[in-house]
Amino acid sequence: MSRLFIGCPIDSDSSELIARALSPWQTKQQQVQWLQRDNWHMTLAFVGEVEDSIERELAMSMATDLSDQQCLAVSLLNLSAFPDAHSEILVAQVMASPALETLHHICTNLCANLSVPQHSGKYRPHITLAHNARSLLPRLLPLKLSGHLDIRQVALYRSEVIDNKRSYRIIHQCALRQVRPTKHNC
Repeated sequence: MSRLFIGCPIDSDSSELIARALSPWQTKQQQVQWLQRDNWHMTLAFVGEVEDSIERELAMSMATDLSDQQCLAVSLLNLSAFPDAHSEILVAQVMASPALETLHHICTNLCANLSVPQHSGKYRPHITLAHNARSLLPRLLPLKLSGHLDIRQVALYRSEVIDNKRSYRIIHQCALRQVRPTKHNC
């Protein structure tokens, strides 16, 4: 059994932008549980605990169903508590767009086609940055992020615990189709 989700890796420019915004706040004395930068991702669909056979079928379905999707650029908005203002999770909010909603819909349908139940709430794209961050949230929430996230791949991730820390490892990856370059697409 594996704990899986489908998401988008964070491009290096976006990762650097977010890291610079957070760096003044990341001290060792805090109880905040910061995610390592290589674990940052934007979730498209949570799969959950599944048998290895489902993992293989999901990887094959991703290759087929995502092959004609174009890469895209979406705006990074601001830092926020997630899922609501009283939460202890710090995230970078990502602006929803029709193309991003389409990717989310394809991924949730891939899961549904394999009888994996999906969350029925509204999709709220974000990048999780830290847990147990309540003490920092009042100071961080006014921070706006002016940049964009290039989405060039969709990946199937395995969530594992290594040395008492959660780690997210890409086990299958699908490149999205490149389009003619413009200022704000990948």
